[in-house]
Amino acid sequence: MTITALEQVVSAAERRMVINGEKETTLRIADLFHMVPALTGKLELVYEGEQEGAVNVAKHILGKAINKTFKMHFPDPQQKKKEGDDDFYKPLLDWFANGNTLELPDSLSDSDYKKRLDSAEGLAGVVKKGVNLDEKNQYPVKDLVIEALHQNSMLGKDDLDDQRSYSDMLGSMLGGMGDFDESDFPERE
Repeated sequence: MTITALEQVVSAAERRMVINGEKETTLRIADLFHMVPALTGKLELVYEGEQEGAVNVAKHILGKAINKTFKMHFPDPQQKKKEGDDDFYKPLLDWFANGNTLELPDSLSDSDYKKRLDSAEGLAGVVKKGVNLDEKNQYPVKDLVIEALHQNSMLGKDDLDDQRSYSDMLGSMLGGMGDFDESDFPERE
């Protein structure tokens, strides 16, 4: 990581502290994505997906790094699924499958950030089974788990300018396709 990229990440966290009048914070996954401009300015993008644009390539590289870090501490969710042993992530994925979403605006105060992550049923259990952490450090890891499940195509993600929203993968792909009523299907004569 270049110094400029590191400065962008720290600056994003500091900005959030100032906005919320807080004295300290922890780095979040959202903060990592603030380094994208620094990456696109420094990387020679000789990459197969280059037609997609430098920003998308930089986000893809960050996603790969997040996933690699995740798999150093947690079982590979794709491998668990292939083995038919997806109980590790099942309670959390079921929470999303039941229509729940997790919205994480970049500027969320630390207390609201913690409340939102705590609202995702099964997330605390996944983190506890994966790593042993004190209270303060569990939240960035919870954030890592959510983003990594997206990177493994287990959760859908809407990535807006200043907010990430995670949902069930199938629900996010079909989004709204089930919102029909009888007037949508005229009777045939």
